[in-house]
Amino acid sequence: FGNYGEYDFAANFAEVQIRYLIPMEIIRRVNLLRAGIPDGSSAYEQIVAQAQILEAYAYLQMAQLFGKNPMDASWDSCVPIITPETPYLYLPAESMIGLTRSSVAEVYAHLTALLEDAYAKLSSFRRSSHAQADAHVAAAILARACLDQGQYNKALEWAETAASGFTPASREEVGVPSFMDISEHNWIWGADITSELIGGHTLMTTSSWLRSFSGYSYAVECNVTARINTLLYDKIPSSDVRKGWWLNEYGSSPLINGIDWEGTASLEGYSNVKFGCNPAGNTDNIEDMPLVRVEEMLLVQAEAQARLGNDASACRILNNFVQTYRDPSYSCTLGGSALLDEIWFQRRVELWGEGFAIGDIKRLGKPLVRFHGDKESNVSEVYRFNIPAGDALFQLPIPQSVLTHNPDMSQNVQGTKPGVLDNESLRDGVTD
Repeated sequence: FGNYGEYDFAANFAEVQIRYLIPMEIIRRVNLLRAGIPDGSSAYEQIVAQAQILEAYAYLQMAQLFGKNPMDASWDSCVPIITPETPYLYLPAESMIGLTRSSVAEVYAHLTALLEDAYAKLSSFRRSSHAQADAHVAAAILARACLDQGQYNKALEWAETAASGFTPASREEVGVPSFMDISEHNWIWGADITSELIGGHTLMTTSSWLRSFSGYSYAVECNVTARINTLLYDKIPSSDVRKGWWLNEYGSSPLINGIDWEGTASLEGYSNVKFGCNPAGNTDNIEDMPLVRVEEMLLVQAEAQARLGNDASACRILNNFVQTYRDPSYSCTLGGSALLDEIWFQRRVELWGEGFAIGDIKRLGKPLVRFHGDKESNVSEVYRFNIPAGDALFQLPIPQSVLTHNPDMSQNVQGTKPGVLDNESLRDGVTD
């Protein structure tokens, strides 16, 4: 756990290997599927299209972790691009010889082409579960990719397409621990976690790491429940239902009032209770996980409008969403950079714990701010430092095992880990 807090990601660290090898193995297997289908065959067209969405999603995750900000003028090395024609396709991802790193621009162009093709081929596909990728999912991932690249007109159009037919969760629905069932109506795409899928590895699931209500998990057993930084928590109005997604300093929240599980009494202040377990105290750790929600697509629309200079339209989207579904007292009349920071604030609160923090920091050119020198903080002292915008620490190193197998692969330049209390004057525009 210390490596996360200390921002100490060595090339041989397990987290680095996981973040590279699992997505790359997914990409490799999708291309094996594509390579095995006869030319001109239409029988598997929709299956291949769904697989292409998964491939593009894997590329996007890797690009945000191993490449620089896609709007950076340098657009330097990112990750390799694999196609059905790639030599050594039959080898595991770690051992594929001859691969070289493509640029960030090339990776985004490739994943965009995959998604646009999948969107067209899935126009008539009707899925049976939110776990299946369909045209809405392709549109949602395209909206993310376009936002990353500063293509705001396209981001707006794709986000509107993705959100069509979906409505956000109501205040009542998120006024209890939730975000745990594939059938939740506001999910555009999700991971359907089952006992058969995890094969008995109950400590290895998202629930084990993220959810505070598990009866046996890493989070609970190691007393490392995921907690919100007080700098952000203190900015959330008390009229906002999302304030209750975390315990206050005294360990209470309206979300846990109806939960009959003794474990809630041992949770530390600021632990998240956003992500529920069904029921609280179970040891299965098979709760489902959202990958794309309609709420995100509304926030993409708001940001795209603001970036295009349409501040009134952006505020209207924000007000319609937040007033109706989260905080009836909310009102936004901001413009310019203040409006953009407000939209990021809404993203940070609404999407907390769902995997957007570092991607947004890089995309927006923001520093990582964990503490203010003049305020109390709930961040452990050894992890109490800030990281400047654009720092090389925001790029993970390529795993050493990949470099060992493939001499043509290059390594990312690594940043220097800050010391305790370093960069205390940095501010991010949200927690100021």
